[in-house]
Amino acid sequence: ERKVGGSAAFYMQFQKLVTDRKAASVSNPVDISLTYKDGLVEYTLSPETPLENAQIVVLLIEDQVSDGRSLLRNVVRVAQTTTVKLLENAKKEHVQIPLNPSWRKDKLFSVVFVQKIADREVVGVAQSHRP
Repeated sequence: ERKVGGSAAFYMQFQKLVTDRKAASVSNPVDISLTYKDGLVEYTLSPETPLENAQIVVLLIEDQVSDGRSLLRNVVRVAQTTTVKLLENAKKEHVQIPLNPSWRKDKLFSVVFVQKIADREVVGVAQSHRP
């Protein structure tokens, strides 16, 4: 687990991934269902075909964070990456993220995406409710 600082750029990059992903036809997409509540991220990955050497990235994002001057949209508070050698069948996972007391719980949401390690192709993405 690593903390991500100055992560607005990271989120913008992610938003671009989502947009590109919607426009692109992915060779073997992974369907992701995702729920988030009080630091608990639960997700199920369902690959259409077996997927080898992939990365699962779980983000915890806080919306509307004040930096003293302005409100920052979508600051990544936690990014957690898991490497999977082979994703064959539906895989249900949960991640309990310890919440920092300074984060506003009602502004937190989660994003999960899966990408191939070899070429960074994003093959699945999901976002929990938006606050």
